[in-house]
Amino acid sequence: MNTIYRYLTDVDIQLKINHNGFYNFVSYMKDITNNYDRNNQILRMVLNNPDKKILIITRIKNVQLYNMIKTTELDVDQLNINNMTSNSKVLLSTYSNISNINSINSLNIDILIISFPFSFPVLEQLCGIKSLNNPKHIIYIKDEDTIANKYWQSNQHWFIQNEYNIETIDNTKICGNPSN
Repeated sequence: MNTIYRYLTDVDIQLKINHNGFYNFVSYMKDITNNYDRNNQILRMVLNNPDKKILIITRIKNVQLYNMIKTTELDVDQLNINNMTSNSKVLLSTYSNISNINSINSLNIDILIISFPFSFPVLEQLCGIKSLNNPKHIIYIKDEDTIANKYWQSNQHWFIQNEYNIETIDNTKICGNPSN
């Protein structure tokens, strides 16, 4: 049985309402992507696993996180549709870039970090990446806002239905190797 490590942040993005009275999802994506505290927590996970090849999946390009990792001694690369190969230890990619799943499968990933709340059809594709070493080490970043909570309710059901064990990692603990 594979395990999903649900990493609980204390980040609560204040949702903005658009002129039609609905949540402004574009603003939410930008706010969550550019949240320094949240990115710092992801950076700690990366730094605590220097010997692992890590793929971080985002919804939109996360320049801030990329630059934070770049300041460390770790090699980091931003995957894109024209560059789906890399020897770097840390890889960042937007979800839209991983549609070329065959290219991702050649990367030999140790840890997959899902850093944005995706719907379960996307999770199915992410969790099915064949290049993830077994056991699959998948970290799901779970924030405290309304959108993240709605996605988690749906995703948790999908994980259980697909026989994933769910373990919780509290943000007060440094996230080291998930297998320890």
